[in-house]
Amino acid sequence: MSVHPQRREVFNWLDFGMIVGFMLGVMLLLAALLAFTTWLSAWLAGRQGGDRELARRFVELGYQYAPVAMVSLVLGLGGELFTPLQALGAEVVSGTKLLLFLLGVGWSLHLGASILRRQGIAGRHLWLPLLPGVSGSLLVGLAWWPAIFGL
Repeated sequence: MSVHPQRREVFNWLDFGMIVGFMLGVMLLLAALLAFTTWLSAWLAGRQGGDRELARRFVELGYQYAPVAMVSLVLGLGGELFTPLQALGAEVVSGTKLLLFLLGVGWSLHLGASILRRQGIAGRHLWLPLLPGVSGSLLVGLAWWPAIFGL
């Protein structure tokens, strides 16, 4: 499939199939986990007085993962963006990435709370349907953790 003699690399179709299969498996697992946390949050929102049907609450709450996913994507794949900061030291680069990552998580949690308020959930009942969203946001963040900060 692909031969790179200068780097002493040979990839055959079995390698290709295993890599693609692994990536698809992880994608399906994460999608199922996020769908479950979103469904649980939508269901709990209905139990706490949410004024829309379950399917609509589910779709609306699915957007709460967008900020942490987008920030993680930029941090994980945009390593070259931090090249100018490397002159200040590795700690500055890691600290900047961590700060941006935490801002993405916080933004996702704020968005989830805002969506739940728009669905008619009162302030004191907000924490219960927000918990699955918190776990889903952390799941997205943890999935990107190795690409952002290394193992």
